[in-house]
Amino acid sequence: RFTMLQWMSRETSRTHASRKSLLQVAPAMGRLALLLIASADVGSGFAHHRRMPLGLRATPRSALAPWAGPRATLDLTRGADVAAFFLWGSPVPIAMATLLAVRERSETPEKRAGGEALEGAARSILFAFPSFGLFLQQPCEPVGMPRWQRLALLANSWAAIAHYLYYKYRIEDELREITGEGLGGAAVVYPFALALTGGVAGELLHGSLGNLLLGELDPFSALFWAGFAWIYICQFFLYVKINKLYTGRGNSAPLSTWGLLIPGYNLVTGIRQVHFLAKYTAEERNEEPLTDPFCAAFPFTTKPELGIVELVTKVELWYADWGAVTPSGADSE
Repeated sequence: RFTMLQWMSRETSRTHASRKSLLQVAPAMGRLALLLIASADVGSGFAHHRRMPLGLRATPRSALAPWAGPRATLDLTRGADVAAFFLWGSPVPIAMATLLAVRERSETPEKRAGGEALEGAARSILFAFPSFGLFLQQPCEPVGMPRWQRLALLANSWAAIAHYLYYKYRIEDELREITGEGLGGAAVVYPFALALTGGVAGELLHGSLGNLLLGELDPFSALFWAGFAWIYICQFFLYVKINKLYTGRGNSAPLSTWGLLIPGYNLVTGIRQVHFLAKYTAEERNEEPLTDPFCAAFPFTTKPELGIVELVTKVELWYADWGAVTPSGADSE
């Protein structure tokens, strides 16, 4: 009996040691365990047709695909979820529209842009992002767009993205006509639009966009990230084409093509691309474009050359009211 008790004591100690060891390695294996659980059949839970937040009955993975499952991340029956789905991008245009309106009202009448908005395809920054001009009193692009449409783009982030893709479609077609190079708007925009739609659908139905690693990708997330890779490649060649237009005139190249890969600076380069392309097309038509309120507020937009170090170290480039940019440093509108 004593020997048996000794053996049981040793086995108990060994079991506790094993459990302690398992707890120590559990954090490192947690990710792998979650992947294994996610890829396993749930079994009896599906047999009872458990109702999901979207109102869809859960379906066994084997009946759909190995990656499919009831992981919906949005409840479309809840007002808060629906509002978040449409308004997630609204704070930026609200801030920009308010800032530009405040600056407009603080300017003297002779400093304000006057006259009618341009006819044709000027494609200024306010053409690409119409909600930025929601509160402006003076005419601005897009030509003839009523205020309620600008408000709708502000309140629906997906509609704003669609309008930006329309802008991109138009400029890609126009650049192809000017240079004879490029794929054109349809070949650039349609694959990205399809990938974006598929990725969002996968996120709503299966939480697909949480899959970031190569081994975790399902068809929805793979399509989504492939679409972003495609639009980045197209954007790189767009910058190259715009730089060629300027260097062909004997000017310096205004855009840093590799800045596309630097978070934060890539947004600055994208804004500058809109301005310099609009400026070039207006000059080609021998037209004087309407002053762009966004460019007037943010001098970094119009500077002929802009490096990341200069952008970071010169605060006067960030916002016009923080200091005047020297005449040699900024491109006058």
